[in-house]
Amino acid sequence: KNLTWSFDDCEDKPGQGVVSGFIAALKKHAVTRAIFFMTGDCYRGRPDLVSLIHSAGFEIGNHTKTHADLTKLSAAKIDAEIRGGPPGTRYFRPPYGASNALVNSRIKAAGLINLIWSASGGDSGLEGLTRSCDRILEDIVHTSDPGDAVLLHMYNPNSPAAMEAYLSGRPSCED
Repeated sequence: KNLTWSFDDCEDKPGQGVVSGFIAALKKHAVTRAIFFMTGDCYRGRPDLVSLIHSAGFEIGNHTKTHADLTKLSAAKIDAEIRGGPPGTRYFRPPYGASNALVNSRIKAAGLINLIWSASGGDSGLEGLTRSCDRILEDIVHTSDPGDAVLLHMYNPNSPAAMEAYLSGRPSCED
């Protein structure tokens, strides 16, 4: 469907394997349109993930320093969150997709491209973490259209298998 795959936040712990699972599926299906939106805290605290993503040829995007809701901050604090994100990125995604005129103006002033998702696997938050692979796959199938940016999360262990099933054209994760 000519999708851009995007992955937010950070793995919970070293060795969890979610990011490597995403990368394996992307490589297997020759998908090149993927961005890993990391927080600055993750970027600095998980050089293993940064190295893995870069060595696989994928881009890292800025997801702020600490995953703060930018709509609740002053311009100076928004700027600090943006500056505290991963350096040298082109793309930015505000946490929770929360944005307003001030947030958008600060993203633009930082010279970043604001990339919000248009489809999701619904794999975040407490409910998202309990979702089965098949439920995440179902959400991807039902929310995505050609050209969409699909959102998945680097901490959900069911998400790589759901993406792999989608890319393989399978109707379920078990097939």
